[in-house]
Amino acid sequence: MRHDLRSAVAPARMALQLLRGGRVDAAEREEALAVIDRQLEQLLAGIDEVGDLLRVQAGLPLLQQASHDANLLLDLVCGRGSLVRGLAERELRLHCEACDSELPWQHDPARVAALLEFLLLRLAAHAPGGAELRMALRREGEAAELLLSGAGPGLAQDAELAFLLGESADGEEPGLRALLMREVLRGNAIELRREGAGALALRLRGIAA
Repeated sequence: MRHDLRSAVAPARMALQLLRGGRVDAAEREEALAVIDRQLEQLLAGIDEVGDLLRVQAGLPLLQQASHDANLLLDLVCGRGSLVRGLAERELRLHCEACDSELPWQHDPARVAALLEFLLLRLAAHAPGGAELRMALRREGEAAELLLSGAGPGLAQDAELAFLLGESADGEEPGLRALLMREVLRGNAIELRREGAGALALRLRGIAA
């Protein structure tokens, strides 16, 4: 947890040092302020995640579940500013394909959207520049399959994904967000698996007829 939170602070501190130097033009100043704003947003998100993990450890409820159409998750994810920025930094595109029928599902939309953002950013970290990531949802009886694809073969070595998939070696410590995402998977009855070298599949159980 300490590492995750300190990682959010370091770029903001460097931007402050640049501004204190006084020899920056208008464009450099705006860029430094954008870095500070972005890192503060990341720090606040990390603090929220620490609070969430403390709730889990204390045995308190984390999720706020209700019945929603699972298709709406695609809009929620695509509208997340941190995901948009993360993809833009790598010059990546995201293509979404909703299911052609309604998918009533008991889940926590905000938490599941955060999970999907986390997984897409893991794919993005292993995708070639200019590539297109894809997110496609389809019904399979009383479940739905959500396919995330577009990463390169390096996805197989991603340590945080290995933790979520139960593939981590003994003694390896996951990041703060990976710990929280594991709770989101468990609490929403989502099964995560690899689908080829550069893709992931999520099975959403309990889709109503």
